[in-house]
Amino acid sequence: MRSEPLSTCEQNFILESFRLNQNSFQRLDGRTLNDFRQVKLVVGSDFGTALCTMGDTKVLCVVSISLAEPRAARPSKGLVTVDVDMSPMSNPANEHNRLGERGLELTRMLELVLRDSRCIDVESLCVRSHKEVWKLKVDVRILDDDGSLLDCASIASVTALYHFRRPNVTVRPNHTLIHSEYEHAFVPLNIYHMPICVSFGFTKCGTHVVIDPTDKESQCLYGCLVIACNKRREVCALHQSTTLILNIATIEACVKRAMQRAVDLSELISVVILDDLKKRASCQKPSGFELTVNTQLLTTKEAQASRF
Repeated sequence: MRSEPLSTCEQNFILESFRLNQNSFQRLDGRTLNDFRQVKLVVGSDFGTALCTMGDTKVLCVVSISLAEPRAARPSKGLVTVDVDMSPMSNPANEHNRLGERGLELTRMLELVLRDSRCIDVESLCVRSHKEVWKLKVDVRILDDDGSLLDCASIASVTALYHFRRPNVTVRPNHTLIHSEYEHAFVPLNIYHMPICVSFGFTKCGTHVVIDPTDKESQCLYGCLVIACNKRREVCALHQSTTLILNIATIEACVKRAMQRAVDLSELISVVILDDLKKRASCQKPSGFELTVNTQLLTTKEAQASRF
């Protein structure tokens, strides 16, 4: 999505819409300050792939696994790495093969949410202590950037991890045998909880709180607060990208809103995963990302050609 700098009149118009009435539909996309954008979640035909859409923000996540040597400090624990790609396709301001400041911040937050929050049982990824462990790689690709990237990326990553299945192995004295899907059924990951990120934007002096800001709204805001919660109402991470001093009441209100959001999205992820597993169990072909294709766009040229 093309990100263009806003003029002074546009910034004043957006800020004025925040000030007029918090309970009326004053934002550019028809939402109030307390409304979230609709989340659309699709899992791919291959295990460990998920596509999350929030408004015009789209993030694709692919989880892969391989055998690697464990770290000396943790010889019986698996490895989890996060790789983020912010191509110029999502935003012309991004550079090819270079994350930049925003990309590095996104990578660090995803590592904090997925790895440091201990949502994955890394001990179950051990194959042979001191010798071989499973190495999980979470590839996050930003397809379209329209604000709240961390929210969308966390949902896609958690869904892909829940959807992923790893191969079964047999440990021999001198080597490790990796079985195919036809020999032994793939094994799901042991995941303790679902950390979901929720972004809150703040105007200058913290007078207004904007939930799930878009790209244009983010350019008018003074700072952002990101809270990661799970459905058990636990705060997994908290990040503030501003020097604005927030009072305790504002932070508590944001945490309460983020907890409810985490509960709703956790239910959505569970429904999507269970629906995919039921289709696979009944030998139905998974729809995958075909659900995201607008068939009307594919038949437009044919309809126009038939008129002539």
